[in-house]
Amino acid sequence: MALTLIFLLTLGSIWGLSVSTSKLAVQAYGPFGVVFWYALVAFGVLAVISAFRRKLPPLSARHIRYYIASGLNGFAVPSLNNVIVVQ
Repeated sequence: MALTLIFLLTLGSIWGLSVSTSKLAVQAYGPFGVVFWYALVAFGVLAVISAFRRKLPPLSARHIRYYIASGLNGFAVPSLNNVIVVQ
């Protein structure tokens, strides 16, 4: 129970601080720079997990189109909206 509460408070603090840190990052790098670094860090984490599991995602043309559409709709556009609003 205590571990769950600590986990909840830690994640809540990180989420709460994200607005402040986004504002500072946008002032330093601009909205597109911040979204680029968000995406690069996310890619790095997922690449490490994929390499650790020794299971690469499918890379056919159909899958690549899906990855691009999903990345734009689920990550890039919402993240860009977030950093522009915070700016």
